[in-house]
Amino acid sequence: MKNRLAIHQINRKRKREKEKKHKKLRLGALGLFLVIALAFIIKPHIVGDKKASADSASLLSTQIPNQREYASSGARKANQQLANIPQTNELAEKQGFTDELLSYKKTSNQVGIYQEMSIEGKKIMDIKPGTYIKYYGMEDGWSKVMYQNITGYVKSENLLSVKENELTVRKGVLYVGTDNIIPSDFETSFDINTENSLLVAIEAMRREGLSVSVGRKYTTFEQEKEYITNNTSEYPNPDEYTSELRTGYALELHSEKTDPRIQNNFFSTKEGEWIKENIHKYGFILRYPQGKEDITKLSANEHIYRFVGVEHAKAMYEQGLTMEEYFK
Repeated sequence: MKNRLAIHQINRKRKREKEKKHKKLRLGALGLFLVIALAFIIKPHIVGDKKASADSASLLSTQIPNQREYASSGARKANQQLANIPQTNELAEKQGFTDELLSYKKTSNQVGIYQEMSIEGKKIMDIKPGTYIKYYGMEDGWSKVMYQNITGYVKSENLLSVKENELTVRKGVLYVGTDNIIPSDFETSFDINTENSLLVAIEAMRREGLSVSVGRKYTTFEQEKEYITNNTSEYPNPDEYTSELRTGYALELHSEKTDPRIQNNFFSTKEGEWIKENIHKYGFILRYPQGKEDITKLSANEHIYRFVGVEHAKAMYEQGLTMEEYFK
């Protein structure tokens, strides 16, 4: 009797467990069905909401201008609107290399510069993301570039175009003006060709018994932002976005034991007269000449000289042209 009762209890227990298992399976299937059905009902509304949000954002972007505040130590008193052009991969450019600077590019990630167009070849150096480099053309997926006076090749897919009004290159020369600026994150150094040409010019002066002081050369964004100059002109001084000294191709010359910020009689000295008449022979031009303020849109300055190469400098000197007129 006891044995039959025990067997009966065991069977009842097994039956309850089996029914409970079947119930869980039925509930699970029902839940899965409800989730799938709900997804099909809600999905069209989600897509519609995303499209509406995207359209609204697009509308707002066309209504609100992109402005940059110029906190200049010079005299830029109003915000200047800049083109909001995105940086994109440049893969559709004309094929072929050149020895003339075409433009500047920005690295999208860490990039290796190679001696030849092959990752199997010798790597010269690695460049960190966000670095500006000089660009000399593209061929077979490789770009010819220069960085820190070293020429090599990088994969083109790792390069981004700069904005249209930033680091503009014309006739192989970096052209900077009130409408063509230097971005705040651009960093370089004093150009070696500029320095060599300057040394030759100074030696030529020395042989004639003249000497001149070299003031500022390459300056950073922050240094230009903090630099204060005396200016009584109706035109502003260059600021941290338009200063030629940030290019690495410009320098400041002045008479010995004088401060160019407060003394503006350089051309009345023998040294200043020599510079005015001869500096173009060494590839330099006076960047902000007197009487050209309405063209440069900046105050005249006897002390700032820009290296553009002997050929360009000679043509500009003989024709009496500013960079704005020559490189237009």
